[in-house]
Amino acid sequence: MNIKTILFLICIVFLLTPLSACWLINQPTGYDTNIIEKLQKEVPFTIVVPTYFPEGIEPYPSNIGGPGKEGNSDEDEVVTITLTYREIGTDNSIFIIEENIKYIDEPSGLSSIYLDFAGIQVLEEEGEFLFSTQPSSSSDTEVLQLLYRWNRDGVHFDVYILGYDRDEARKVISSMIQLIE
Repeated sequence: MNIKTILFLICIVFLLTPLSACWLINQPTGYDTNIIEKLQKEVPFTIVVPTYFPEGIEPYPSNIGGPGKEGNSDEDEVVTITLTYREIGTDNSIFIIEENIKYIDEPSGLSSIYLDFAGIQVLEEEGEFLFSTQPSSSSDTEVLQLLYRWNRDGVHFDVYILGYDRDEARKVISSMIQLIE
């Protein structure tokens, strides 16, 4: 090959590289709607996701963690999964932890109360939790942080709801409990 042909090919490669990068970036990205079903095959309990979401939150998780495993043997192995739902552009979010362990939750403060959802005792606590789905926002407004905890069929649930009022938060919890009735 002569030098002109080589230079021509190099120019073509340099011209096509940005076009191919734009094509890759602009490809439609779809949420894998079967991801929970795929994850379900890896855990020894039924994964429960809300059927009700406050306005602004997409009904699919923005982040999924797990399954994480702890324990010394198969008999005492604890499997944990996490699901995060976020309202884009806000601090509003729902963070769910599910694990195959049962423990009794004791109220941690004056804002702790037990609620009854279809015969299931759910601990509701208000406070500041060491959990955030995104870096601290620049706004000066405080975000209402609620934590709901309960046990059902050998599974423990911790559901953190940030930025929504109690009525909306309780609708989320009720939708989860009704789903597993």
